[in-house]
Amino acid sequence: LLSTVIEEVLATGTRRLADLISELVLLPKDGRVRSLAETMSIHDVTMDLFLRDHGLGFETWSERRGRGIHYTPWDLAVWMAGRLRPHEDGAYRVLDPAMGCGIFLLACREVFRDRDIHLFGGDIDPVAVFSTRLQMREIHGRGITDGKIRSRFVEVDYLSESGLDLWRGADPDAVIMNPPYVSQSIDRSFVTRGAKNLAAYFGERSLEIVDSGGQIVAVVPISIATGGKRYSAVRQLILDKASKVSVKHVDIVPGYLFSQGKYEGSGASRSVSARVSIYDIGVGEGVTAFESTRFIRWMTHQRSEMMSIEPEEIGAEEVCLFTPDCFPMGGRLDLELLRKITDEAPMAMGQARSEGGQYCLQVLKPARYHISADVNVSDRKNTAIIRFETRDERDAAMAVIVSGAFFWYWRCHGNGMQLRMKEI
Repeated sequence: LLSTVIEEVLATGTRRLADLISELVLLPKDGRVRSLAETMSIHDVTMDLFLRDHGLGFETWSERRGRGIHYTPWDLAVWMAGRLRPHEDGAYRVLDPAMGCGIFLLACREVFRDRDIHLFGGDIDPVAVFSTRLQMREIHGRGITDGKIRSRFVEVDYLSESGLDLWRGADPDAVIMNPPYVSQSIDRSFVTRGAKNLAAYFGERSLEIVDSGGQIVAVVPISIATGGKRYSAVRQLILDKASKVSVKHVDIVPGYLFSQGKYEGSGASRSVSARVSIYDIGVGEGVTAFESTRFIRWMTHQRSEMMSIEPEEIGAEEVCLFTPDCFPMGGRLDLELLRKITDEAPMAMGQARSEGGQYCLQVLKPARYHISADVNVSDRKNTAIIRFETRDERDAAMAVIVSGAFFWYWRCHGNGMQLRMKEI
């Protein structure tokens, strides 16, 4: 059907369609038909493959992944929209600063259809902006003017000064977003610049724009919670600005939250990674309260059950575990046990290490594969070598690392991909 429509446009040179595109988004003449095709593809995450198969020149899936462009599944968008807490009185203003096809905005309309919800969105992709404007025109009907559509759904860089000024002026009560997960440096004005990830910068900008009493709901890489030192500033900012943080951690083994996977390229790792945390942040002052889940593993046929899992309230004594070093993953009982272990352990493995010790323990950081004592595997990449003065200390360390308790500890503190010396 789409191919037929495009062929007819090309054959008849229909002015009305071209004029509509020209009015809503400025594109060169030779890009108009292609933009229309891309626009039709944006709402359905499989249509980009269809367009590619039909030779319409759409960029490859890997190119899109590299730019952080993957569209949010509808069930995830609805679940996240359901976390929003509109005012009882007056209009509730919701912003999606990386709106893509506008799926979060549509989900908000679906969830709060009887409430006074004012929607706003931005994106750097003019085709995405055009697509969202069309959809907002469809769902609002005559309830909104074309001028308001153009002013509320705009082509703008969220991380730019103009983006900051625009959305501060809009004064949103809440931000809901699935930002790009792309490694990129940024200027020194961002305190999270060390993370070198767009998702971290989007989080910081949202905390600048949303006032106390507001809310941020975002799906971001798991590294925001458990990543190394480069993400410490992100966690510190959340602790400083949030009165409450509710977070749900979702693994990709064996199910995929994003239908096509979602690409996160950082450091030496350049593979599909959809390990994510879904944050519900209440902006405000005071000691930050936390709700959390375990790192949820699920199978594709369990998707609805996985989506229904809610974060558990974390006890006041366990809140101290959430520091700039790490936001540990786990429910209430997990974190009670984690606090007990960290408070009562007689000695940390790091205290028993000896740089010149003759008894050696070698741990391949993909810990599922190999852990050895006295067998030299140092020629393998990603190997941690830990030395001890005595055989008993080495054997005790071996027993800990091969135990289920260590694997559980890693699932609370780790990134879900490979061990780091911090966890060991």
